[in-house]
Amino acid sequence: MTDSDPVVSPACSNPRTRHIALSLLVLAAPIIASNISRTVMNFVDFVMVSQLGTSAQAAVVPASLVLWCSISFGMGLVSVVNTVVAQSLGRGRYADCGAYGWQGVYISVVIGVLLLPLWWLVRPLFDLAGHGPQIISLEVTYTQISLLGMAPTIVALALSNFFTGVHRTTVGFVTALISNVFNIVANYALIFGHWGFPQLGMAGAAWGTVAATVLHALLLLVWFVMPYYGRTFQTWRTWRLHRNFVVDICRIGLPPGVQFAGDISTWAVFLLFFVGRFGEIHLAATNICFKLLEISLMPALGIGLALTAVVGKSIGQNRLDLARSYARWGLLFNVTYMGLMGIVMAVLRYPLASLFNDDPQVIRWAGPMMILCAMFQFSDAVNITYGHCLRGAGDTLWPAIAWLLSSIVLLIGGSLVMINTFPQLASIGPWIAGTVHISALGLVMCARYRWGPWQRMQLLRSD
Repeated sequence: MTDSDPVVSPACSNPRTRHIALSLLVLAAPIIASNISRTVMNFVDFVMVSQLGTSAQAAVVPASLVLWCSISFGMGLVSVVNTVVAQSLGRGRYADCGAYGWQGVYISVVIGVLLLPLWWLVRPLFDLAGHGPQIISLEVTYTQISLLGMAPTIVALALSNFFTGVHRTTVGFVTALISNVFNIVANYALIFGHWGFPQLGMAGAAWGTVAATVLHALLLLVWFVMPYYGRTFQTWRTWRLHRNFVVDICRIGLPPGVQFAGDISTWAVFLLFFVGRFGEIHLAATNICFKLLEISLMPALGIGLALTAVVGKSIGQNRLDLARSYARWGLLFNVTYMGLMGIVMAVLRYPLASLFNDDPQVIRWAGPMMILCAMFQFSDAVNITYGHCLRGAGDTLWPAIAWLLSSIVLLIGGSLVMINTFPQLASIGPWIAGTVHISALGLVMCARYRWGPWQRMQLLRSD
């Protein structure tokens, strides 16, 4: 065996292929269900807000994107709690799993507090985007209130990643389902003023989501210290701040944090400045496409998160053969599902658009956008699958650099070229650049997985 050969435990025979596929689906199913419930919640929120008019519909997605931008670095940073916990689980270091979970909570609280001063930057940002006084007012209201929920949001993400890393994904599903149902009920009451609550409109949607986020974080924290996890993962004893474990999370999580921030920020620029410059109709059409893409992405991301956990655990066990088998099945599942979603979006583009908006102009522009969305489904499936496999191995730096370069050069630069060279295409020009960007990422992540050094990486300390 040479230095470049993967390390495979000779004492372990390959599990049956059917068992690998089934175990991946069993682990991923609660994550997928959680993502679907969150998608349903977001869809219901979108429908509720849409009842307030086209201006509210045009405002909610840009506001949400700004929030995602503000929280994206923290999301990427704590996403590696899944990786370090899974690899610790594979090594049999159960107390380390609990310690990493606590450090993720502490890091999340710090990031959430640091985000609060953004309250005063929200209005200048939306004024710069120039979406019109009515839309800007709605965007500012929704964003400022929602900033109060950033700390519990990141805490919930860190703890969800802990439960995924220890292969207890049902916990994430149950807590997400409870908080999502609460969010729908709270939004219904606060947006429209039911059951004695004041009618707050867009502000009600924001307050309902903040309350649901706090509930989600509390549910996960209570579950985290329940007797089973207290005994198995020592969550009662490992609550103290552990500098080495904080360093591990920050060292491994910094590239995904920067990657998430860059990715979501460039898509926010795409929406606010490139699509938004063409007016309310184009914003509303793009928002419809984003909602349909969410339906396509959420199950695939569930498979991806499960892959991070199983690849991480397999590497902790020195079972790279098993990690590769999981990756093959994950790719098959994601390509099949997202490919079918692409066909649905292409064939039923106009009926789907009419479900969200009855304005003929919005429907007309949404149609060609959905064709482009359908075109990059296969590449995005490859990107999601292999990107999460690499994260499970701790290979986070190189993919983050590639992602940022593609976002800046192809998405931002390409959008500017399309707008200036083919202005007659209007918002379709930036959408073409986005399609090229995602297609290129699929090729890059595939190459990195096939020929990258992830199989030889040593992520955690051996002591």
